Amino acid sequence: MLDHPPAVSPRDVVSSPRPARKHMSTSLSIFFLIQQMHRLVASRVEEALQKEGVTARQFLLLDLLADNEPCSSADLARLAHMTAQAMGESVKALEKRGFLEKMSSPEDGRTLLIRRSALGWETYTRCNRAVQKAEAAFFSCLPPMELARVRGSLALVREIDIAKRQSGQ
Repeated sequence: MLDHPPAVSPRDVVSSPRPARKHMSTSLSIFFLIQQMHRLVASRVEEALQKEGVTARQFLLLDLLADNEPCSSADLARLAHMTAQAMGESVKALEKRGFLEKMSSPEDGRTLLIRRSALGWETYTRCNRAVQKAEAAFFSCLPPMELARVRGSLALVREIDIAKRQSGQ
C-alpha cells in the first residue's frame, strides 16, 4: 500500500477529464478573488441583517447616512456607486418602514434631504452590531495584524480609484 498518492504528470492532467467542481474556482486573479469574496461577504451580510428585515443595499444607505446626514438621494447614489433609480427604491422602502425622514433643503427648498428617523437610528445600530459580529466571525481565521493589512490595502486601493475617477483619469 502506498503512503502517498502517485505522482501526476502535466500530460495526465491535461488529458484527463475535469472532475465536477464542488467549490469556487481557485483562480488567483485579484479581480476574481475579490468577486468571490464579494459573494461570500454579501451572503454573510444578508444573513446578519435578516432578523431586522433589512437588505445589504438598505444597510449601506443607513451606513452612508451615519457620516453624511442629511443628504440628497442623488448624493447617496454617488457615494454608494449606485444608480439613482436603485437608490430611490432603497430610500422608498426604508421611508415606508419609518426608518427615514425627508426634509426640504434649507439652501434651496427644492432639494429633498434624507436623514434617519429615531427608529432608523435604532435599527441601524442593531444592524451595524450584527454586521460587525458577522465580520469578526468571517475574518477570525486571520491574525489581527494580517486583518489590519488587508483592511489598509483595500482602503488604499479604493481611495486611489475614487480619486482617479474624480480627476477624470
